Amino acid sequence: LAKLTPAELDALWTAKLASGLKPNTVRLMRATLRRALHDAERDGLVMRNVAALSTPPRVEPPDGRTLTVEQARALLEAAQGDRLAAAYVLVLAFGLRRAELLGLAWADPDVSAGLLAVRQQVTVRKSPQAADGKRAARGVLELSALKTGSKGRRTLGLTPEVIELLQGHRALQDRERATAGAAWQ
Repeated sequence: LAKLTPAELDALWTAKLASGLKPNTVRLMRATLRRALHDAERDGLVMRNVAALSTPPRVEPPDGRTLTVEQARALLEAAQGDRLAAAYVLVLAFGLRRAELLGLAWADPDVSAGLLAVRQQVTVRKSPQAADGKRAARGVLELSALKTGSKGRRTLGLTPEVIELLQGHRALQDRERATAGAAWQ
């Protein structure tokens, strides 16, 4: 280990990539070696962590998956009459993340101004441990700040069609709530 150099590790990473391993796999190999050499350095077994000095393989972010115009139209046609139709339109029109969509509340759209404020998201927090020490199988849903913080907060312009769709969806929810409330009385 004392004779190992960053150049030798760079050659190893290049060889692993050439052998067909994915860049992220090689990056994880480097991270594992880096942690091991960090421990060895801490214990005085090596003078420096050469893995930390080596160059990590570049991991390209995956291309986003998008629908074609035809696929989007087909989705919207199939969603007509579905109780989540408004959600599909918002996702397609504004590119909202699932967590952002779930974090929307009726206070967020301002239909008179034609604006939609994206301010929060729904996240899953690990369930607290029960008294017997076991963790519940599912997490707890909670509202939280956006993934990208203040950069992610934005106000989007609503088209008249989207405003009409949201108003219809709100009316449907109000009717469902009234029906459900009457059933409980």
